[in-house]
Amino acid sequence: MALAALNMGEALILTLIEKGILSREDALLLIANAREAKQLHAAEHRLETSRRRRLHFIRD
Repeated sequence: MALAALNMGEALILTLIEKGILSREDALLLIANAREAKQLHAAEHRLETSRRRRLHFIRD
């Protein structure tokens, strides 16, 4: 789902570039920031999963 949203966002960014609303440089920054945010979210999810596993292991 996140990948589909990113691709839709990239399509919107391309449209904005074509219409002259957004510069290519700004578009590249937006895409890079979206990808970085996605990676950060995935890392946070891995940490939370790891924390839950450790808590479960300690309880057992």
